[in-house]
Amino acid sequence: MLVLWLGWMLSAAAAPTWQIEHCTDPRVKQLPEALNCQWQAEPPPRKGWGEASRWLRVRIAAQSEPTPELLALQVQPHFLGRIDLHQQSPDGLWQRKSAGSQLPGSQPFAVLGGYEFPLSPHPQEQLLYLEVQSQNVHAIGLKVKTHWRADQAVQGLGRVDIGVQLGLLAMVALLGVIGFALHPQRVMGRFVLSSLTILACMASGSGLLALTWLQDHPKLDQVLFDSLVCLRLSLWVWVSQALVDAYKPPAWFGRACRALHGTVVVAVALNLLGFREATYALMLPALLLTPVMLAWATWRTQDVPDAFRHILVGGVALSGGLILLVVSLALLPPWAFDAARYAAWLSDFVNPLVLLVLVVLQQRPRLAQLQAVQDELMRARLQSDFERRLLAERQVLIDMLVHELKNPLASIRLALA
Repeated sequence: MLVLWLGWMLSAAAAPTWQIEHCTDPRVKQLPEALNCQWQAEPPPRKGWGEASRWLRVRIAAQSEPTPELLALQVQPHFLGRIDLHQQSPDGLWQRKSAGSQLPGSQPFAVLGGYEFPLSPHPQEQLLYLEVQSQNVHAIGLKVKTHWRADQAVQGLGRVDIGVQLGLLAMVALLGVIGFALHPQRVMGRFVLSSLTILACMASGSGLLALTWLQDHPKLDQVLFDSLVCLRLSLWVWVSQALVDAYKPPAWFGRACRALHGTVVVAVALNLLGFREATYALMLPALLLTPVMLAWATWRTQDVPDAFRHILVGGVALSGGLILLVVSLALLPPWAFDAARYAAWLSDFVNPLVLLVLVVLQQRPRLAQLQAVQDELMRARLQSDFERRLLAERQVLIDMLVHELKNPLASIRLALA
């Protein structure tokens, strides 16, 4: 963590000076109209979650000293429908570079977590015009950073943070798989399925699947990601339900879980049919109400050890708080984009880790009881084997005595005859 922090500080110190401005007119469609638009530092008010277009202007300060690096405009996240970057060349012509999650095929500007457009350092101030078409044009992260030349670049080191996140999620999933292989319990199987779903969701949301297997199927990538986001909530409830059902939960808890599973099924169906805005409108209340329902049901459950009850309620409250934090930061202006992204990554890692700890804590008494029963059965089996051998030896002794008595009796009987 210290190395990552030092690297981030050094990159921040070497980054050029830049500023983002937003076009005040959402009806602008062409570059000539954008050139005459009125610009402001704050983004316009949010208007729903539907597909929309937004123009942004990036002002990069003049580079006084020539450097061996290139500049790069980093645009995040991965799921931005289309990004058109307009840059004026020294001869006065406008050049356009396009990228986005809706464009099929391999894209030269696509990287893990978003897109990077290489730029050349310029002794004068640069103005870049960016048109973004997305489901949520407010959840956009823009950053101008140094970008080493292609002959000096090291492939694979662009997004260490995403690699670390995927590695941690894979480690948690692997621990669950090992635990299920050693002790195949229902709750552990549900946890493994939930952790694998979170891992697949992270791989899709970071653009890893789009860069590897789904290059020619951008719509499938978007539908897969939205469906996995919906299923994550249902699987979280499914695992929590297995934890609580081991005791005596309230009567309404089962009905509430079935209602939430039904809501997720309807949301996934709407997503598959292309009604993404309706999917978001349906899932957002469910996402906010689920932690409250789980915490209250856990607190009202009977016959739960006090220590386990507090840990379970605390784990659900922590997961719910992280979800609420992510949603709240996502609704804020773009300056909170980095905070929302890191909060989402923290939630992706903490939620399965909390579930794993709860599953292990619940299974420990059961495993201890199972081990005690197995020890008792082993002692009974050994006692049974000992008694069986003792009876066999007694039978052998009796047979020998009978044989030894038969010989003199036979002689006496012969003499009397």
